[in-house]
Amino acid sequence: MIPEGGLICFACWVHTRRTIQQQGIIAAPAVMNMNACVWCRRSLAQTRSHSIPEGPERTIITQTIYPREIPPGGLVCYACWVAARRNVEHATRVEDNRQGPSNLHQDSMCAWCRMSLHRRRTHVASGPVRDEVAARIYPNELPEHALLCSNCWTRAHENIEMEQEVVQFDIQPPSASITLDGFTHTTQTSTHCFVPACNNVERNRVPEYLRRIILKSEKIFVTENARVCNEHKCLYNWEFLDQHQFSNTFTKNEIESMLKLSIQDNEINQLDFNNMSSIDEGLFKFWTGITKDNFINILNVISPALTCKNQKIALGIYLVKARTGDSHERIASLFHLTKSSITRLLRVAKEALLRIKTCILEKNERGLIDLLIRGFNPNIEGGWPIRLAARHGLYSIVKLLIQYGANPHLISEAGKTLEELAKGYKLQNILHSSRIQSNINDLSSFSSPGSTGQNIAV
Repeated sequence: MIPEGGLICFACWVHTRRTIQQQGIIAAPAVMNMNACVWCRRSLAQTRSHSIPEGPERTIITQTIYPREIPPGGLVCYACWVAARRNVEHATRVEDNRQGPSNLHQDSMCAWCRMSLHRRRTHVASGPVRDEVAARIYPNELPEHALLCSNCWTRAHENIEMEQEVVQFDIQPPSASITLDGFTHTTQTSTHCFVPACNNVERNRVPEYLRRIILKSEKIFVTENARVCNEHKCLYNWEFLDQHQFSNTFTKNEIESMLKLSIQDNEINQLDFNNMSSIDEGLFKFWTGITKDNFINILNVISPALTCKNQKIALGIYLVKARTGDSHERIASLFHLTKSSITRLLRVAKEALLRIKTCILEKNERGLIDLLIRGFNPNIEGGWPIRLAARHGLYSIVKLLIQYGANPHLISEAGKTLEELAKGYKLQNILHSSRIQSNINDLSSFSSPGSTGQNIAV
């Protein structure tokens, strides 16, 4: 018969609880996620797992997760299994040391980690901390005036707080969930890209505009803590997500988050290219496929050929159309313009991109002069306009470009000079004359007002 106030050790109490649950006398605690580590509760989906056989390691894990218990078939991650093995080995070494001569100095060691307390801050094990440490070092006994190092004292307090949170969590009823037939959501993880089977190592936060776009186009809700790699961050077409199976069971918090995302004021269909600083860099590249710096460089090249006031908007519409292939109605809603305006600006941008090259190849001197007068730089991008004309033997165009400041001495990316690319005797002569004139100008720049030709030659 058990006397009143009788006590049992922790190991016997755990054994008794397990026996009672197996016999069905009391209800087992809520079923844990079998895809998570019993100790650290991290997902085992992409990590090595280990079973928990009977032995000292299982005892260590049981003591560590108290008041939780190891469910049947529970698993731990490899890191936790190694930690349990090390704790067993450490406990064995400590026990061997305590049975030896070093037992005389146990008062100068931490009661938990058995590290020396020499020149270290110490705390007396009392109250809940003493009970926690006693349960951790079981079956070893805790001395009456045991001391702890600062690290172990802090760890004991953290374990006590965590156990209180676990008890409160177990008491709370499971959160309600609902199944939506028309919507799905990604997994609640931040360890990898939310796109299934993606092996890229980058883990960027999914931009809010991208989450709204995927929700609107594919009816897939990307959770707030999801991550995305660099490759998928700049992707435009997300139709391939239909090939993957996502969960259509939503919790209350997920539904609230999805509703907030869908009714936010900053709509995705507001692109103001006249005020490019107001557009997020990621959103800008998502719609155009290029960065803002590249956009400015292209605009500087074709601006003399653009015959409209809103040059930035015209180029932006052309790039969005080329990247997305959306209809004129869709692009009109993005830019808040009419369909006819979109058609006109697309035509203007396309003609501007082709006009410079067309004027050269078709020997349209009047059109080329118009572009040069309006500010077109003939030496743009290494002077490709004059090299294009020389390659096709266009004597009049080469002469015209030189008259408007084109430098005939620039070398192409392949290392070819303009004379090597020129076709025809007239082109060779004009380039030779241009080179002589350039040399004369260079010599003149070094001569003083009172110098003579003989002095220059010297």
